[in-house]
Amino acid sequence: MIVSFQSGSSEDVLTPFKDVLMALEGDTVTLSCNYSGSVDYLFWYQQKSSSSPQFLIQEHSEKIERLSFNHDKQSKKFHLQISSAAVTDSAVYYCALRPAGANKMIFGSGTRLTIEPRAEYEPSYFKLQHDGTTACLATGFSRHNAALGHRNYSNLFNDSEAVRISPDLALYNQVIFLDDGEDACEESSGEDVPCVDTMSPDKTVSMASVAVLGLRVILFKTIVFNVLLTMRLWISQ
Repeated sequence: MIVSFQSGSSEDVLTPFKDVLMALEGDTVTLSCNYSGSVDYLFWYQQKSSSSPQFLIQEHSEKIERLSFNHDKQSKKFHLQISSAAVTDSAVYYCALRPAGANKMIFGSGTRLTIEPRAEYEPSYFKLQHDGTTACLATGFSRHNAALGHRNYSNLFNDSEAVRISPDLALYNQVIFLDDGEDACEESSGEDVPCVDTMSPDKTVSMASVAVLGLRVILFKTIVFNVLLTMRLWISQ
């Protein structure tokens, strides 16, 4: 079977409604494509980061949890609906079809779906230096474009890409490299923060809070180590 992304034939056109789609965790999301010509089969594929496209669902498939397939034959449109969307549903989704009587499959150009958590966390910024190279790390934020709000380096963050800390963690990291003399990485709220006597125990602090703090420290150390290792490999190339 021949597989292609679009066809030169005017009879076999497959077009997604949107190239980029964003939604919040828990929303119902609908991805749509329209086509021309006659078809035998219609499909949806999902491509996670650093993976190849994987079959997801086709018309007349058995019911799949949270997924539904709808086909409007009169208008020649078909839709993938994802209910209770999760952050892990973030991926590129491809509509695909098999033309009537043809031994080939045609894929649309794909729709990049980003599902963001409802809880919002602002980025923390850290300046990293190694062998004369300086980088600014934005970490721990829940909106993939949150670092664009940096008052000094918005343009640099706009030219780089935020990446998930891990597939199962709905937080992002983003790194930019700074020129010599640039050191305004850390952001400050500009507000006066009262000092607290850290030697006096606060009875309202639970063991769970302490455990979460410890995990965040471990996570941050891991992030910094990975960034420094990446910088070293990048510099050595």
